[in-house]
Amino acid sequence: MSEALEPSRPASMIIRGIDQLMHVAALQTIGRMGRRLPPEEKVRLIRNVPYVNDGKRSHLLDVWLPAPYPGLSPMVIYIHGGGFAVGSKDTHRIAGRQFARRGCVTFMLNYRLAPKHPYPSSLEDVCRGVIWAWEHAHHYGADPSRVIIAGESAGGNLTTMMALINSFRRHEPFAREVFDRNIPVKGVIPWCGWYYLSDHQVYAEHRVVRYFLPLLKYLSSIYAGLPPEAESIRMDPLTHPLEILASKREPDRPLPPFFIPIGTNDPLFFDSKRLRDLLVDRDIPVKWKVYPGEHHGFHVMPFMPRFRECWHDVSEFLDELGVRDSIKPNAVAGATAAASRKQGSKHSRSRRKSRGGLLGDFVSPT
Repeated sequence: MSEALEPSRPASMIIRGIDQLMHVAALQTIGRMGRRLPPEEKVRLIRNVPYVNDGKRSHLLDVWLPAPYPGLSPMVIYIHGGGFAVGSKDTHRIAGRQFARRGCVTFMLNYRLAPKHPYPSSLEDVCRGVIWAWEHAHHYGADPSRVIIAGESAGGNLTTMMALINSFRRHEPFAREVFDRNIPVKGVIPWCGWYYLSDHQVYAEHRVVRYFLPLLKYLSSIYAGLPPEAESIRMDPLTHPLEILASKREPDRPLPPFFIPIGTNDPLFFDSKRLRDLLVDRDIPVKWKVYPGEHHGFHVMPFMPRFRECWHDVSEFLDELGVRDSIKPNAVAGATAAASRKQGSKHSRSRRKSRGGLLGDFVSPT
């Protein structure tokens, strides 16, 4: 594992500022959305559930529960973006809410971030979080036989890599842990994934991204555990989903279908296009949708013109997969719901520290 690097002071200040802005904007947006929703569309949130019992915030997850707890529901595991250096489950609450409104129990993961925790820390944590969510699905009324993995940007990279780890046998211990469980991933949704971490020349002609090449190089360097001024960036194969897909190696078990939503103004448009082409070359089912005029991460920005259209397409993809076709009755789900309602009425909208229990902190409804 690479050693953690101390970032330069200006870069560190910029990253902290971006991170704080993302959190403030996300919390204000989710609050406004919650006030506008009718009661029957409100969902429930269980906060700060530890998937590793070490007391670290980077090892917490949130669970979004669909109302009115109809039994076993499809489960979504969502991996946030942020260049492997910023963001959290809190900055992407919109995605958790939207999946829950579509009847999915949604697990939103935190994971360790660069530069303090370079590769493979984030991927190790995502593997742990996915395994934990899958093994504890019944506690939250989720069906472990109907799993969707989703994420965007850096989280889109990790999302795609999780699908590959689940289908290609690897030697890395954390990858083997996932592969050996043979998690039944029914579909993958990587929004605007960032895949060209070491070959930044692909962005050199982009009318906007070319001005941000130093930032991309910086983020890639700290993720790789290299000094920001490094001339060349050599990344581990598990940071490059596209290289694995471009190889001639056949998967040890079939890859699931993909839905790849992308805006025409997204700086990572060609990353997603390349992913689509490689999947098509392998005869993997791909739903490809381009949203004219949309920007990076528009699916978590309710004020963007095609936000609703994108989430409508997500619903269609879930229906095409058949994961929402049936609801399976489950006494455990009902018991969990009752316990959650009781806990929620006592601690409505609380922001206390996690007590480390199975249900974590409850916020109800939102």
